[in-house]
Amino acid sequence: MALAPEALEALWRRLAEAVDRAGPETDRLMLAKLALLLAEEIGDPAVVARLIDAAGQDLPPGSGPRFVIADTRATAEDSEKIS
Repeated sequence: MALAPEALEALWRRLAEAVDRAGPETDRLMLAKLALLLAEEIGDPAVVARLIDAAGQDLPPGSGPRFVIADTRATAEDSEKIS
């Protein structure tokens, strides 16, 4: 179900205002939070994965990552340190 152009424009403005309110220090966090909330509403991991890939296409140069996602999974060696 596609959105009407007017509805899409209204959502674009609302999103732009929310990003502005979040500010440069937390705008990406706000967008990540929004993406996860939308993913929960969509409820289909395959659809969400396809949309994530689509959103990453055709971005302007210089718009690469500003942060790195660390692997926080514990290893067997970490478990031994805790014991």
